[in-house]
Amino acid sequence: MSFGWLLVVGATLEVATGTIVPPLFDYDNLTQCREHYFSEAVFCYVKVITKADDPFRSIHDHKGTRLVQQFRRNLLEHAICVQDCEQEVVRLSYEEQKRLYYDEFPIEFRHMYNTLHWDDELQPYLQNYSKLINICVNNRLERRYNLTYHGYSKIEYCLSNAPAPGDETFSSILTNIYLDFAYIDGLRVVINFFILYGHCMMVPLNLPVENPEDAEACTIEVGSRYGTAIFAFAVQIFFTISGLLLMVNFLRDLHRHPKLEPGYFRTKIINRLIRLLPVYYFFLLVATVEAILPGVELGPLGYQVLVREQHICRNNWWINVLMINNLPFYDTQCMMHAWYLGADLQLFLLGVLILWMIWKFPDSVKGLFWALVMISIAVPVGILYHFGLESVMTSRHSESPFLFMYDPWLREIYQPSYNNINSLVGGMIAGYLYHLSRHGKLNLDESWFYYFMWGFSIPAFILSVLPINLFFVFDIPRWSILLHFVLFRNMIVAMVCLGYINCFRSPKGWIRRLLSTRIMTTMGKLCYSSYVIHVLVIRYLINLSPKMLHFSNEEVTTLTATTVGLSYLVSVPVYLCIEQPVGSVLKAWLIRSKSGKPV
Repeated sequence: MSFGWLLVVGATLEVATGTIVPPLFDYDNLTQCREHYFSEAVFCYVKVITKADDPFRSIHDHKGTRLVQQFRRNLLEHAICVQDCEQEVVRLSYEEQKRLYYDEFPIEFRHMYNTLHWDDELQPYLQNYSKLINICVNNRLERRYNLTYHGYSKIEYCLSNAPAPGDETFSSILTNIYLDFAYIDGLRVVINFFILYGHCMMVPLNLPVENPEDAEACTIEVGSRYGTAIFAFAVQIFFTISGLLLMVNFLRDLHRHPKLEPGYFRTKIINRLIRLLPVYYFFLLVATVEAILPGVELGPLGYQVLVREQHICRNNWWINVLMINNLPFYDTQCMMHAWYLGADLQLFLLGVLILWMIWKFPDSVKGLFWALVMISIAVPVGILYHFGLESVMTSRHSESPFLFMYDPWLREIYQPSYNNINSLVGGMIAGYLYHLSRHGKLNLDESWFYYFMWGFSIPAFILSVLPINLFFVFDIPRWSILLHFVLFRNMIVAMVCLGYINCFRSPKGWIRRLLSTRIMTTMGKLCYSSYVIHVLVIRYLINLSPKMLHFSNEEVTTLTATTVGLSYLVSVPVYLCIEQPVGSVLKAWLIRSKSGKPV
């Protein structure tokens, strides 16, 4: 696959003219700046906070809308060719420069990333160009858009054609179970595709676009609100799959060997780490050096998609290494999508503990499950109430410049493992019922509770989904938000787990046959690698774009198709050269070390 073809793909994300005045994203031409000023060229990414009267004013009429989803109109993002600014400012008189300079003033919202991650590199630029850029930006706002108010400009990062001192690579970082569940791999593929599409949809919301008004219009559409809220279902389904397979595997082993071999639970944990860590750590290393890899030339959006990530990862890599990057105790995330891997591992460890308790106290299974269900409902409800959050995930453009990294709903509700226990436990209950049913210890046809759950879960699930838009528009009482949250977060789990139970109780239909085909099960084995890789693929594609992005369904579809194709294509050598061989070597080492033979 040629580099030129990738460049064409990147170029499809170009753009048109916006109607928000002043434009939220105003970028100088990086290529022209470099070619015109050669080694002297300095290109800075700047956040501009203005004294606009209404920071959320919009060209659309959204009266009666409770949740404001638009971009902040008083937060602008400029990319400045510093040498052009110098030529503009030098033409101004001293009095004009003094008038145009605007001192920093206090604001109550997050407007930029934590620059401590690259503070040493940034300091010289702050000292030399902060005042210049402040004056230059206000001059442009006056001259181009006839603004009657000024703004304060703050440099977030700068690129220079001159070689950067001290730039060094980061070198210190370290079968299907039963035929009944053959469709699970295919289900993983479908859900993984849905997640990748959602992430591609987020790209134009997170990066500078020339038509932000179109992005806003899309976000506030009723369909988009439903889509954003329902996006959380995909992760919950993945966690139910983990719980289901974990329980089925364990009960199969326990049925064959009731006493279990010494170190059984420890071996399960080690095997899980062997499965996850080689590929994850390899691409974590790539993320820390991605902007300086051979052949990588930064484009206009290179800072946003490569450099910023690289700096964050160089500082926060240890959080990912310890697999705690999903917990809400850390300010900035490296490889943000890897939060799922941390949450999944933590839930796996909890699942192993639950299995140990079932093995140790087999008569307490029913009470244990009921206690876990109650805890898994109560904990997230308490957190939601404490922070005063909404019942569903929302997409607010005031949070989008940070990839929603600091969004309280994602940090406090969506990502922590302890708020997803319901999914794990639901999957484990389904696996437990499967085992009892398969071995003649349970007849669900005689269970009133099973039929009650079907009769209750379907209308409760529908009731949780239908009113989503009302919570965006009206001032809903707090108790209603909490009740809706309970239904919305738990009925999807109940429906999915009842679906698993129905699948092993009934003959295969065409959907399960399709999901069980060889191509789907093969792609299912590549899901993990493709998930780890796909955000890096997106970043490199966006870096190839010669201009700012254009938000439209066509561009998002193109980006999704390219990302999915490249992610799975790259995941094949990753699976064959890293995931499988490294896993085999480590498992062989584990077996030999247990047997006492020389490794």
